[in-house]
Amino acid sequence: MKTWIKPYRSRTTFLIVLMSLYLTTRLIRLTQIPVFIDEAIFIHLAQIIDSNWGNLFLTKLHAVQPLYVWIVAITQNFFKDPVLAGRLVSVAAGVVSLSGVYLIGRDFYSERVGQVSAVLYLFCPYFIFHERLALVDSLINALGVWVVWVSLDITKNNTLSKKSFFLLGVLLGLALFTKTRGLVLFPAPIIIFLVWKTYAKTNFLNYLGLITSIILLINLPYILSDQIVGYSDRNSFYSNSKSFIPLKILLNLPFDTWWYNIKMAMVYFLSYLTLPVILLATFGTFYAFAIKDKKGITLALISIIPFLIVLLIGNMIFARYYLAIVPPLIVLSGWSLVQLANFISEKIVVLKLSMPGTSLLILIIFVVLEGILFSINLTLNPSIVNIPKIERSGYLEPNPRSGYGVKEAAEFIISQGNKEPANVLTHWSQGNPQDGVMLYLWENPRINIVPALWWPQSKKLFPQTKTFPIYPSKYQTSATGVGRTESLKNVFFVRPVYTHLRKHFLKNNPEWKVIWRYSTPYRADHIEIYKLMNSANDSK
Repeated sequence: MKTWIKPYRSRTTFLIVLMSLYLTTRLIRLTQIPVFIDEAIFIHLAQIIDSNWGNLFLTKLHAVQPLYVWIVAITQNFFKDPVLAGRLVSVAAGVVSLSGVYLIGRDFYSERVGQVSAVLYLFCPYFIFHERLALVDSLINALGVWVVWVSLDITKNNTLSKKSFFLLGVLLGLALFTKTRGLVLFPAPIIIFLVWKTYAKTNFLNYLGLITSIILLINLPYILSDQIVGYSDRNSFYSNSKSFIPLKILLNLPFDTWWYNIKMAMVYFLSYLTLPVILLATFGTFYAFAIKDKKGITLALISIIPFLIVLLIGNMIFARYYLAIVPPLIVLSGWSLVQLANFISEKIVVLKLSMPGTSLLILIIFVVLEGILFSINLTLNPSIVNIPKIERSGYLEPNPRSGYGVKEAAEFIISQGNKEPANVLTHWSQGNPQDGVMLYLWENPRINIVPALWWPQSKKLFPQTKTFPIYPSKYQTSATGVGRTESLKNVFFVRPVYTHLRKHFLKNNPEWKVIWRYSTPYRADHIEIYKLMNSANDSK
């Protein structure tokens, strides 16, 4: 009895501490970093869908599958801050990922490997950073971890389970239903089944057909929806065409692009994965092949092969595109660390480390130290966090894309609306600052958002006729009614910084005046709010 209770209690204590530390590193000051451009788009789409669930597939306008946005739409009902509601979805996805990493290590190696892998995941900057942002990649990562677990579990049984293949199909289908990048998970089960020769078992092909059918069934509603893609450079299946190297160029072997992708991957991994984990994963890979450890070989291959695929066909690759291939490397690193600790304890007697646990603890602290410092800095002072320069401008440096100033801009408009009901004209272009500001104004009873979809085709932003078309949102081009121009009083506008320069806007719209500005050392007109000074006289 005692031999059963002790490990059970020890495991329970570990999991409680693990989850407590996870929530601490992910939740404290979660909204400190301003809303990133992609977050602003996804969260605003979620708000629009939540206001009318008839718009289920509005995300197709951006050529993005809807699952993550649907979940964010649900959470909008429980939290006042829309950014907090969105980012909590990623935190929850991280809990799922962390649990899966622990179980992969425990079920396919040992309890110790599971625990070490979980600690490495917990303090890995790759996950600390991206699980604090409202981005689809956190959900893809969570689904990917469990794709690996289910696939490995299938290999353990002599007979194939229909339920397991059904579950695998659901996970892969949901990954694709989250975003096309979910395809990065598809090689993992194929590799696992090849390495473990699962294909030779009875009914394998039948169950493979089951997986394919489920994937298609889950994604069919999105494929058949009548929502059109709203951007010429996008496709409903592969999203932004700029993210992929065109086939014609691939056939000509674009070595310059590939070399650039390799260099950027090295930059991303050194910053987010950290050098100690890279060394552990590298050691684990070579050691697994040297001793012919099928588990280690499998973990290495299901990371390396998808990585090479992304490297070869990807264009404009961001660090988050690799997120879902990292968890197998974490488990591989956890196994490597345990092996290394055992070796030190047995061979290096001069260190007087008589117990594997002592050397293991020392090694763990050394490996995760950079991640701990990363977490502390991200929480207390994000400006000094060590992330690649190419990504810093998008997340941490004050500029329109990173969202600095959008909340302050919204607060200013709300203060004006509290004095007198305000009308805010918004442009159809996506991203910050306009989407970020709209997040905080959405469904405010004192603020009326007016999508001015007639501009800039019409040089005048303010309607020049007695009536104007009413659109449900800036992303919906079918008018649902007509408004009277004379009713538009106390009118404001947040100018899209990048697409419409101030001098061009004011040349055609001199009646608008800047009444609020958020300036930074990087850009004098970072965000500008304009007010129509003579709206009562402009209607005809």
